[in-house]
Amino acid sequence: MPWIAWDSMMRPKSHGGIGFRDMQLFNQALLAKQSWRLIQNPDILCARVLRTKYYPEGNIADTVFTGNASSSWKAIEFGLELLQKGIVWRVGNGTKIRIWRDPGSLVTS
Repeated sequence: MPWIAWDSMMRPKSHGGIGFRDMQLFNQALLAKQSWRLIQNPDILCARVLRTKYYPEGNIADTVFTGNASSSWKAIEFGLELLQKGIVWRVGNGTKIRIWRDPGSLVTS
């Protein structure tokens, strides 16, 4: 039986691969979509339940990840890590900028 490297199996069929997806990245993308849904719809039941336990005083994007969480929340955190890499926020009037916490808001001279 000839063995094939996983990298070559994940290449598109047009490039000589089988076209498999990287399931871990695919799963993280789907979980990021669920995290985005919680951000966009903070009043749905799922978001309200999770907010009560995991981020009662803030926004889901400001959540500090803890080791003591349910498997569902750990999965959402996994998707949120990917989402936070791509989230862009606008300054607006500047009232929500936290100079010590937000990246890029500290100006050096």
